[in-house]
Amino acid sequence: MFSSKSKSKFMLSIGEEGIMLLYFKNNTLNKRYFVKGKNDKAVSDLSSCLSSDKRAPLYLVLNHADQNYSLQTIPRVNRISAYLSAKAKMEHFARNNDISSVFLVEKPNKFNQNWCYLLVSSKAKHLVEYWLSVLIETGSNFKGILMFPIEINNIAKKVFYEDPNNWKIIVVATKTGGYRQVVFRENKMIFTRLVPFTNDNLPGIIAGGIYQEVQNTIRSLTKFGFRKNDPIDLCMVVSEDIKASLSVIHFSENSVSILTPYELSKLLGSELAVSEKDSFCDTIILFHSFKNKLTVIFNTKETKELYLLNYLHLNSPRIFLYLASILIIANILHLLNLHSNFNIADNLSAKKGALDNRLIKLSQSYNVKKIDEVYDFININNILSKIEYSPLVQIKYVERLKVPGIELQSFEWNCNEAKNYLTTTLRFNFQPGKNVSYQYKELQKKLNDNFRTYDVTISSLPVAKEKNMSVDVKIGEAM
Repeated sequence: MFSSKSKSKFMLSIGEEGIMLLYFKNNTLNKRYFVKGKNDKAVSDLSSCLSSDKRAPLYLVLNHADQNYSLQTIPRVNRISAYLSAKAKMEHFARNNDISSVFLVEKPNKFNQNWCYLLVSSKAKHLVEYWLSVLIETGSNFKGILMFPIEINNIAKKVFYEDPNNWKIIVVATKTGGYRQVVFRENKMIFTRLVPFTNDNLPGIIAGGIYQEVQNTIRSLTKFGFRKNDPIDLCMVVSEDIKASLSVIHFSENSVSILTPYELSKLLGSELAVSEKDSFCDTIILFHSFKNKLTVIFNTKETKELYLLNYLHLNSPRIFLYLASILIIANILHLLNLHSNFNIADNLSAKKGALDNRLIKLSQSYNVKKIDEVYDFININNILSKIEYSPLVQIKYVERLKVPGIELQSFEWNCNEAKNYLTTTLRFNFQPGKNVSYQYKELQKKLNDNFRTYDVTISSLPVAKEKNMSVDVKIGEAM
């Protein structure tokens, strides 16, 4: 839903000497403005250009003198510990600057077991404060801050293609700041300085000043581990007339190359970005950054707030559509689920009706009383299982009470779970034609002999002589 990489971009380069706005579109330089100071007419033209494409990403590029860089190596540990160690060093290095950040330069490898981080800090508020108000007024799509020396770092491999172990120094002429020097060792930036324009416009004097500043820089490299005989590769990108003056100076460095901005553009394959008459490198270096992936983006507290504000403002319609799409899809899924639930409810209702009909038919087909007896039997079985007792042991009572002429008619038992008490009831029939009194006394005797410790009761003989006479014997015992 969100757009891919933009085909247009603004670069607003800010330095001590002025402001340069570059508008790149479809891999070409579309417009370019330079403002020295706060000229109202020039600022108005610049604002109009920004307003012409409010969706194009805009980056502030700082090319001022107050930039500090420090290359730090962390002994091989895990990545989180290495980053936290670099952050701790950054707090000491930054000294409350507006910009303070660390970014990874090199991971451990088979040649170097250390983590390598570049610590960057700068005071930028005095440069960006005014232009932030301009960007807010025009509603530009602000993305963050770039550091011009790091953008120079991105072209170093194209310029220095020989031995990577040599020390390398590049000097470029910039419209916004002066002559920017960047020093590399093992393809890593370790130092930068900015030499402002000389008041003398004579090419020979400017060339002599560049030579002297390079020598001063080389002498200062001893604190970074430079030794007297270490090889140095030097590249200078200046205007055509200064190149002619530099060409007659004898440089003692290992290799020396002097290019014009147009020759640099040909080397980078971007000769359409500048003309042969261009004297400064701002455009070609930032055009190279436009075409390639940016290495690192910085922010101050104020620019971070502006970035978030612009992001929400520019993308609010898309965010709304995105949320609306999610709500629509969620509602559709909910409706589909609701329809599915209705179908399930209908199916369950149909199954319930079928089961009710089967239950009615079963009730009609089977004796309900027998079913109740089965339930009673199940309940008794559950109770006896709980007390771990089997009433089958009561069958021994029948054998102990065996009397000739008396037959067992029924055998029942009852368990009082609350009192933990079991009662066995035996019903005996007397055979007709026998001596009933004698048989009754024999039954009493067997009860007294075999069940002295039990609670025993026997019903009395019926007074009237009946054809089928019976008595009940109850034997109770605590479980």
